[in-house]
Amino acid sequence: MDLRGVATAAPNAGNGGTTETYSWVQTLQDLNVNVPLPPNTKSKQMDVIIKKKSIQVGLKGQPPIFQGELSEAVLVDDCFWSIGACVLEHRGWTV
Repeated sequence: MDLRGVATAAPNAGNGGTTETYSWVQTLQDLNVNVPLPPNTKSKQMDVIIKKKSIQVGLKGQPPIFQGELSEAVLVDDCFWSIGACVLEHRGWTV
């Protein structure tokens, strides 16, 4: 998967797209990726890897729910993720 444009992604109101497994919205400074998670998922169960040009989200010991290449580099130290209403949010600022 690639956040730069997925053929199956439908445009959404947030200058991004929506697929069967994730959605994203973006501005020139921010990228928010939302990945639906199983009910009652805790952060300690998550396996989230954010690199300069890629992101991977999954549950420990299982195949990734989402993984993709970013079209622009992010400042990894400025990125964060959280679980809220069983949705993961990644937000990063480009270089």
